[in-house]
Amino acid sequence: MEDISKSIKSILYERTKSPFYGAFLLSWLIWNWELLYYFIIYDENFYEKVSCIKENYIGWNYNLLFPFYSAIIFYTLGSLASIGFQWIKIQLSNISKSKVEKFETLSIDESYKLKNDIQEREMEMSRKLVDLNEALKRSEDKNSNLLIEIANKESSISALSKEKDSYQKETFKLRADIEEMQQKYIESNLLDQNVLTFTHKGWQHQDIVDKRYKINKETNFYAKISYLNKDQSFVIYLGILLKNNQRRWIGFSGGNKNSVSKTNTEYTRTQIYNSNEVIIRENILSILNVAFPEIKEDTFIVDKIRLRGDNVFNDDITFSYKIF
Repeated sequence: MEDISKSIKSILYERTKSPFYGAFLLSWLIWNWELLYYFIIYDENFYEKVSCIKENYIGWNYNLLFPFYSAIIFYTLGSLASIGFQWIKIQLSNISKSKVEKFETLSIDESYKLKNDIQEREMEMSRKLVDLNEALKRSEDKNSNLLIEIANKESSISALSKEKDSYQKETFKLRADIEEMQQKYIESNLLDQNVLTFTHKGWQHQDIVDKRYKINKETNFYAKISYLNKDQSFVIYLGILLKNNQRRWIGFSGGNKNSVSKTNTEYTRTQIYNSNEVIIRENILSILNVAFPEIKEDTFIVDKIRLRGDNVFNDDITFSYKIF
């Protein structure tokens, strides 16, 4: 009996060592994994499990045919893979042997020559490495010098830019001064061409009407007043006619009169100059907006210029004016 048991074990061992039987066993496990899962995992009694297996898992297809065909495929693929692996291994071995044989067939002279060639190449590589390091150092020095030069140029550019800004400011100032001088020259010439003498009549007013002036936001009033006595006072009024024919007056007082007055229709702005000459330069629409902000008109007519002298000092007053 013991001999029979040993014989059976030997036969099973030989079968499991065979590649085909191993492939068949793997295929059978793949096709029948549900059976094993059910038999091992489910908590039922042995007889119920056997009964279920007989009903559902006994058949030729899943127990023999499908595993057999799969085993043939696995065995064939495994054999081909083994043959390919052995072929690659043989080729690599042949290449290694060829290199060894080629190296072993070198003569002594060839070995010395090969050694000298290797040494010369190493020396050449060392020289090239030294040259590259020197070139790198020269490049770094050059870059450093360039950076210093760039910094100097940027500093010069910054200084020139500041100098340019200073010149531009000075130029703008000179241009403004020139324009102001030109304007004063033009105003002086215009005013000198229209000089009138006010014959004093006490505090009574005197109207001068030469034409109707159409006023807009660009229109200015220029006047130059000269008098002998600094204690004299005067007022110049502009008579404004609105679109609805309403009348408004805006005035400019000078000399020694220190007051500002405003009524419903009259506004006087004080211009105090302690001298014998007063120059007036005003935008008419701006003065009207200050005096009568309720008026929204931006065009109107000036049709009267009214002068009033001092009632204490009776010296004549010389003046000129221009509206444009």
